[in-house]
Amino acid sequence: VQYTFQNGEDGDGDFTIEPTSGIVRTVRRLDREAVSVYELTAYAVDRGVPPLRTPVSIQVTVQDVNDNAPVFPAEEFEVRVKENSIVGSVVAQITAVDPDEGPNAHIMYQIVEGNIPELFQMDIFSGELTALIDLDYEARQEYVIVVQATSAPLVSRATVHVRLIDQNDNSPVLNNFQILFNNYVS
Repeated sequence: VQYTFQNGEDGDGDFTIEPTSGIVRTVRRLDREAVSVYELTAYAVDRGVPPLRTPVSIQVTVQDVNDNAPVFPAEEFEVRVKENSIVGSVVAQITAVDPDEGPNAHIMYQIVEGNIPELFQMDIFSGELTALIDLDYEARQEYVIVVQATSAPLVSRATVHVRLIDQNDNSPVLNNFQILFNNYVS
């Protein structure tokens, strides 16, 4: 008996079969994110006259490895926050996606730049960004921080611009002024 993929399904050339042993081997590097399951059809062919053949179905499931870094939807984000928001309130949720699966797709988040002194906090698992201080438009109108998503050992980063929206929270102030009257006698 000899084994062949001839007139069968060989995974678009990703697999080969040894004719005498029937051992199936990969021809190329497999990528689970491209094809996660292969449905192959091999044939066992005898040496009779005429040769008879029997198909056999082979299912190959490609196991995941952590070969993809998390990906943010953009390299830069703009977040608009009303000044005087409650301290500890969530100002944004910055998340990434990982095309891997299972434990290889777990992502952890952190702020890696622009947070000195500590003004914001990022939840390590959800990516929720919270303000740790009372944000005041009149004191500072924008904060720029860099956040990182990690699927160890792979990482990606994004820049977040936190822009404050001014609220009418200050009474008008009159500076010292002088009133001059010009009286003309005619």
